[in-house]
Amino acid sequence: MAIMTEEETSRVKRVNVYTNAMATMLVYTSFFAGTMLMPTLLRETLGEQTAFYSMAVHSLSAAISCPFSAFFIKHFGAKITLIVGSVCCVFFYLSMMVPNTIAIYLTQSVFGFGLALVRPASLKFLVRNSSPHSMGRDTGIHWGWFMSSMIWGNGIVCIFTRGEIDDNKRLLPAGKMELLPLISFLPF
Repeated sequence: MAIMTEEETSRVKRVNVYTNAMATMLVYTSFFAGTMLMPTLLRETLGEQTAFYSMAVHSLSAAISCPFSAFFIKHFGAKITLIVGSVCCVFFYLSMMVPNTIAIYLTQSVFGFGLALVRPASLKFLVRNSSPHSMGRDTGIHWGWFMSSMIWGNGIVCIFTRGEIDDNKRLLPAGKMELLPLISFLPF
């Protein structure tokens, strides 16, 4: 096993920072687009009220799960936590394909748990791959990509809602949103 030079180590850490920022952006893009699309996708089958209640369940689940995320990261590591958090986000989009009120609520709680894991794990990964002199730059890269997820999420919503989304067209946006969290953990 060859020992890497300081320059090679710095390059690998920089790639890790970019990969982590991109993966976090993909997970949160699906979140932002999903929360905007959900009332439209569920309007005809379960009603908008179910969509809004499920968002409340998601927020409650994330708030309850946040204190446990540090425990999860400590015992399983940032990389495994990122993967588990991304996989948790997939179940919500699966439930939107065949909507059922109980399934929506349960998967929203799993989704909230997953996002509560992704955020601190991505920041732990960022700190581990940054030196004291590169921390400001790396944090800026991470937050820039993270904030761009709102733009991408809004763009996805604009593309999918050009026409009316009815019960027959629900599978397309829900299926595509499901791919984003799946793709996000592949680099790790």
